[in-house]
Amino acid sequence: MIFGLLALLMILFTSPLHAAEDALFIRDANILKAKSLRCLFTRQVTTNWTSWETTWSKEDTIENMEYIFAAIPQKGSKARLIKRVPGEPSGIQEVFIIRTLEALNFLEVNPERPIHTTAVMVMRENREAGTFVATTSQHTITKDGAVIPTQSYGRCEVMAFNEEI
Repeated sequence: MIFGLLALLMILFTSPLHAAEDALFIRDANILKAKSLRCLFTRQVTTNWTSWETTWSKEDTIENMEYIFAAIPQKGSKARLIKRVPGEPSGIQEVFIIRTLEALNFLEVNPERPIHTTAVMVMRENREAGTFVATTSQHTITKDGAVIPTQSYGRCEVMAFNEEI
């Protein structure tokens, strides 16, 4: 009897449900069913390689960097990206989708520029209608030959889900 009571107490106090209440982020694979997303990136880190010397920047705050991913099919490999980035022309372009167990990934392929990637993780904020964690990485090469990788951090909200098929 006492063994059963101790086992029940151990289960209650070590259960994942109890621990999840205090977690900042929780796993939510529903992101993989998104039909459209709105992402805002607010923090950024840049590195500058010239020759073999590397200059690291501190994390900077950025404003008004918005990506909208639209027409994401439930099955299929292409979607549309509307980018609104200060200092760059806005436009719509086609992106490739790669779904993994951990993220909904988008690849921007432009023959004139390096590949850019955006990953929207299955981790969302632990609150109702929480936003999902996202990063976007760009690898720029300047006319002078410097390599400038940039990674931006933000959150995405699902604007619409695909219907169940």
